[in-house]
Amino acid sequence: MESITKIKEKVNIAKKTVAQIKDLERLSLEFSINVQDRNTIQEEILKLKHTLKVETKIKGDELDEILHKYDLDPSLLENLKVEYLIERCIIKGEITMIVAPPGAGKSSFALAASMKCLKDSVLKNVIYLDLDNSLVTVADRKIDQILTKYKSRFKYLHGSIVTKTDMLHVLNTLSKSELSSHLIIFDSAKNFMGNGKDRDSNKDVSEFMNLIKQIRENGATILLLHHVNKPQKDMDTVFAGAAAWMEDVSSSFMLEQNKYKNCFILKPLKERVGALSQIAFSFNKSENKIEEINLFYAQETSEDEEIRNVISDYLKMSEIKQTYSQILEYCTKNCGYSKNKVNSVIQAAKHHYWESIKEKHNHNRDVFVLLDSSDMQDK
Repeated sequence: MESITKIKEKVNIAKKTVAQIKDLERLSLEFSINVQDRNTIQEEILKLKHTLKVETKIKGDELDEILHKYDLDPSLLENLKVEYLIERCIIKGEITMIVAPPGAGKSSFALAASMKCLKDSVLKNVIYLDLDNSLVTVADRKIDQILTKYKSRFKYLHGSIVTKTDMLHVLNTLSKSELSSHLIIFDSAKNFMGNGKDRDSNKDVSEFMNLIKQIRENGATILLLHHVNKPQKDMDTVFAGAAAWMEDVSSSFMLEQNKYKNCFILKPLKERVGALSQIAFSFNKSENKIEEINLFYAQETSEDEEIRNVISDYLKMSEIKQTYSQILEYCTKNCGYSKNKVNSVIQAAKHHYWESIKEKHNHNRDVFVLLDSSDMQDK
């Protein structure tokens, strides 16, 4: 039988080995090391693990004791509920990713959203980390006025002053800070991954997202701005980079901008928690302001609005109520619009500008009637 002294020595050696492994694992996550360094560290970790030998299997009672030690305390969940910074869009204390082609308005929306949060007092502080936009763009967005207005409540860290190395120090500091009152915006997310990191590598993205999750665990609400693969007209294109971008966020939206109506439309791509939905906002660039608006209005093109007005005028002028076929014929033959386009407008504007009803006295035929102006949903 081994003496108590030898047992203690063996335990101490094992503890030191485990501590060494943990230190090396933390070292492997540092942004400043390269692939060769990381491989060297992993080799050393394997060697140390081989020195640890499990001589007997853990018994049931011991397993229960270990699991009980780490089991989730239900009291921690009693007072927790889903809270929104912006209803149906940005959930407090979660990671939200906004995806769009370059120039579609991600930064403008994120900035205006942060202003809305400060104005509505749903949080106390905003930290905007910008490694994407030029100083000219920053000036055009009147960041100087925002900094003056909100002072210590709004921090804007820009790549012209903060280097990538400095930014990594900032992220490390955030990972150790209490952030329950903060919204933190990363513009754009891939720029914060560190030198030599690849947005198309699940391993590199997961490493970065682990840091983001730690910042989230400190109480922060996080908004990641990210790109799609290529600028495209439709918004069904996929986001750029590894699948880990989508896997590791709580929710994600595709953003498009209708410049004719000067508004943003956000379409949910992922919903892990809460009740998210397609949502639209008007945008006031001079005030960095967004306000929720009717989705139908936000989606209209100039041609849609033109056809809608033609149909509205036609229904007003008609002495008798018009059927779908009559409206379609008037718009195509008399006004020269395409059949598909007219049909799209007729259906989209239903319940917003007109309704379809049945004329009981006329063989229950379906006819269209204009809504009262007070019922029309323009915005």
